[in-house]
Amino acid sequence: MKKTGEKKKFTDYLLILNDEEIYWSVWGQLFYMDGQKESTLKILTSIEHSLCIYFHVFVEYFEIELEAAMDNYNDTLYERGRSKPTAYDLGRYECVRCGGCCWAWPCSITPDDSLRISKYLGISESVFLENYTVMINNDLRTLRRTEWTDVSGTRQDGYRLWDINTPCVFYDDSKGLCNIHSVKPEEGRVYKCWEEGKILNDKMQVLREKYNKKLRSLLAGGK
Repeated sequence: MKKTGEKKKFTDYLLILNDEEIYWSVWGQLFYMDGQKESTLKILTSIEHSLCIYFHVFVEYFEIELEAAMDNYNDTLYERGRSKPTAYDLGRYECVRCGGCCWAWPCSITPDDSLRISKYLGISESVFLENYTVMINNDLRTLRRTEWTDVSGTRQDGYRLWDINTPCVFYDDSKGLCNIHSVKPEEGRVYKCWEEGKILNDKMQVLREKYNKKLRSLLAGGK
């Protein structure tokens, strides 16, 4: 993305990223680089016919290794997020500040969240987006700790909310507190680990549909 001196709002970033067709996609809790993998395979298919047998062996190896790396990445994050008992584990119906969700699951940032949090921090929306969020696909931003993550020596060039050794950038692990609790993302407000199963899934689905509807309107130039 080309940077300019012009201040940008959340919707400006969405339009720019949409125009540049950045192909980041989300698979489960991992960020699978479809665009880069596709490009790699296209290059490989140009190899001369005499090398085809080696090409097929490499493609198979490439896919197996990528699958294993992603599984390891997901498992590592999940285990770190579950290192302390959750409210669900304890049979409680209120947050116990275990930090599990802040360690292992990212909060997506909606336009409303972006505006609300930037005002709370006393900074412009463009500064907030540049310094506290990353793009995880071409229409969704999330809070960040770092842009790159290296798990067990296997580099996964995808965007996460944090790196493997630290939680959300706004989570104080020593106190078990969110530093922007009063204005935290709507997704973080809706998610409650003790509401397992259909209730929680339905609530998250309603939130995502609400966001997607507004996003489509913004990209179409609506209000």
